[in-house]
Order: sequence, then C-alpha cells, then structure tokens
Amino acid sequence: AWLVYYRSYGRHLKDIIEVAEEKLQARWAEYM
Repeated sequence: AWLVYYRSYGRHLKDIIEVAEEKLQARWAEYM
C-alpha cells in the first residue's frame, strides 16, 4: 500500500519542483 502512496507523492513532488522552476525562471528574467 505504501508503494501507491510513494508513487502519488513522487508525482506531487514533481509538480512542486516544476512550479518552483517556473517561479525561479520568472524571477531570474526580472533581474536580467
């Protein structure tokens, strides 16, 4: 059962990382 939880958590973590990257790139563009 923990495997399903781990898989869904991994997908959620991936979404968080992608959003964080977008925010980082947007902030970087502001500085440049």
